[in-house]
Amino acid sequence: MVTENDKAKQFILKLLANPTLSDLTALQREEQIIQFLHMNGNKLYPTLSSPAFFPGRSLPEVNNILLTSLFQITDSFLVPEMRTIIYEKLNYSFFSFLGAGNLNEEGIRFQLFKFVEKMIKRPVIRRTLTGPHRAITAGLVGKYLTPAFDRRKYVLFELTKVQRLRMAQTDMQDLINLSMILRPAVHLMEAPGKANGRNVNSSMVQTHYIQKMIEGLKGELTMIPETVIYSGINSNLSFQEDKHIEATARMSSIFSTMGVNYRPSMKIDRGAVSADSSWFNIAKKNYRFNGYDKDMLNELYNISVENGW
Repeated sequence: MVTENDKAKQFILKLLANPTLSDLTALQREEQIIQFLHMNGNKLYPTLSSPAFFPGRSLPEVNNILLTSLFQITDSFLVPEMRTIIYEKLNYSFFSFLGAGNLNEEGIRFQLFKFVEKMIKRPVIRRTLTGPHRAITAGLVGKYLTPAFDRRKYVLFELTKVQRLRMAQTDMQDLINLSMILRPAVHLMEAPGKANGRNVNSSMVQTHYIQKMIEGLKGELTMIPETVIYSGINSNLSFQEDKHIEATARMSSIFSTMGVNYRPSMKIDRGAVSADSSWFNIAKKNYRFNGYDKDMLNELYNISVENGW
């Protein structure tokens, strides 16, 4: 007997088979399908409530069935990918530079992975993990940090002189990537469907809420240095309101947002502005609203132009 879950899975898989989604990550595809269902739900309902699909079900019930199936399909890709990132892609040796004692790397990986598994059960966190996940899998941090080290200008100054990070470039990459993974954790204290501490007209979060979140995380992520937790959670703050935000947090904010719609395989017409430089150019115009560090954006924009990205 074909169950409702089977029907939902077949329907979602057909939507996911759209060729235009082929170069997107699992979370990016999920977000596209959610938007499609939201925009076309009323039009689809007569078909989806027919005997062939979910007879007798209301529109909210149909949406819930479809979203449950969508999340299950996404998780079949996302969970192994996050495990690979945490267990194989990230190196935690930089923890020693941050004052950590004897490193139990297996314990660190286990604690981080279990934490991520907990986070992705929340729809709001899935949405805010979309950008960091793409940024990490696309290697955006290393792509821009390498030329930033060569240039020895604002970005490097902020990392080494202001934040005082005495570590190699690869260690800084791991720190920023880990910060991006922890960035969505700011929503863990929110009631479902709420945006506690967050202005509904902005992606930024209020400072008093941030401190409560950090204290909670320090008690849960006992093997992660405080510097990493602060960097990840503070990436949700506006640099326009707090000029003391860590450079790694500012970079996490920029690359996490850049990753939301990032498509590395996107082809650019001859003579057209490249995708990266176009994104940075727009971000520079909206830096106040999004809480970005404009000087950091300017250097990243220049790097993208110089390299034809």
